[in-house]
Amino acid sequence: MGCSKRQIGQWMFKVNHAEGMDCQADWLLSCFEKMQHEGVSFSHGLRIKLGWSILELQSEQGNSLVVCEPDFLRNPFVDFRPDVSVSLQVQASQVAFVNQLNLAPLETSFQDRIIFAKGCWDAKKIYMERVAPRPENGDSGWFFGVVDGNNEPGNLQSGFVFQLLKLRPMLLQLLLLPAGYMVVLDGGGVEAVLDQYGSSVEVK
Repeated sequence: MGCSKRQIGQWMFKVNHAEGMDCQADWLLSCFEKMQHEGVSFSHGLRIKLGWSILELQSEQGNSLVVCEPDFLRNPFVDFRPDVSVSLQVQASQVAFVNQLNLAPLETSFQDRIIFAKGCWDAKKIYMERVAPRPENGDSGWFFGVVDGNNEPGNLQSGFVFQLLKLRPMLLQLLLLPAGYMVVLDGGGVEAVLDQYGSSVEVK
């Protein structure tokens, strides 16, 4: 486990993270530094949106603030842990993917709902398709179906984005794609990305 620190204003910020994530942690600390310059007042319990995740500042002894992320293994709506590895890893993979396609990202929150066909997580070949999200209703716009399978309304279920960490974590990197896009996956890898016109998009 690594720990990156930086004095920002009156606070010593502490970012705990997995080994090898020092650059990402430094980037995050620079974000807090920028916020401080923009007049944000930091305090215990302050929650800050970071891409798909939400971070919470928790005070330690003295003037230290530990940056925490939702505990995705428990109840991420209320539980936090003093480590930001998952949030940073997913954020980096999402940004890298849309950059490969040269697309403007359309955010998805870990709290947003997804719709999926029963049995799709065990299927070899699936697809994911996005319609216009409704963030005010907690709707990501993402549907996950089975290629050549039962995607009828009676065979559908709903869940939350963060559950993909357990079900199929590699899909999280694809969630910034705009409405109208579809991804076909075969054996866990991306077979094709289609834009809103049904044209194939090259993944560099």
